[in-house]
Amino acid sequence: MRTLACLVVALASTGAHAQTLTVLAAASLKQPLEASAPAFEKAHPDVKVVVSAAATGVLAKQIEAGAPADVFLPADSKSNDALAQKGLVVPDKAFARNTLVVAAPSASKLNATRVEDLKSESFKRIGIGRPVQVPAGDYAMESLEHAAIATDVRARLVPGESVTQVLTWIRKGDVDVGFVYASDAASAKSDVHVLFTVPEAMHTPIVYTAAVVKASKQPELARAYLEFLRGEIGQAALKTAGFLPP
Repeated sequence: MRTLACLVVALASTGAHAQTLTVLAAASLKQPLEASAPAFEKAHPDVKVVVSAAATGVLAKQIEAGAPADVFLPADSKSNDALAQKGLVVPDKAFARNTLVVAAPSASKLNATRVEDLKSESFKRIGIGRPVQVPAGDYAMESLEHAAIATDVRARLVPGESVTQVLTWIRKGDVDVGFVYASDAASAKSDVHVLFTVPEAMHTPIVYTAAVVKASKQPELARAYLEFLRGEIGQAALKTAGFLPP
């Protein structure tokens, strides 16, 4: 009896949960999702929210490979559409939007006010998410092509494995400028300087969509989490992190 009591105390002290909700999310969502998770866990005492953040393309491949997950939150809509066609997810509504910006290290003396300015040889290293794998990279390439300078700057593009990696390069001065989301730039605070916002007309709308993974063993809980993200607390956390409402 004493052993059982000790086990119960030990489990309680380590915060054991009966259920784990695994959320695969675009790298840019890591901060607001982790910030809002305690509120969801408070409403669902037996649930632990585990956020696995990485490049959207990487996470999509994990789902295709059968990795255990309940929710998928990419930084675009086409990823969920593609997985839905393969019968791997059940798409849900959009829950957030974002803005693409070009930022430089805070100490940089370089200046630009529009995408076309990046054609200047002064910008020797331009950070960009790896296209196809990282939606931010796709949006950036669309912007460069819209400005008709993609060919001119191609040799100077430095592809990152995630938008978070590009942000790190900017903060450390490893690139002269980089394409990141407004929410990323906001999280970096004084470490980066936003040169300009890329006009939305230059790229596909940046919409974060949601889906329940078809193989989830707790789809009702997954749907409850998506409702939470679109609710007051979830939206407040996203707004604080620099995201826009859907």
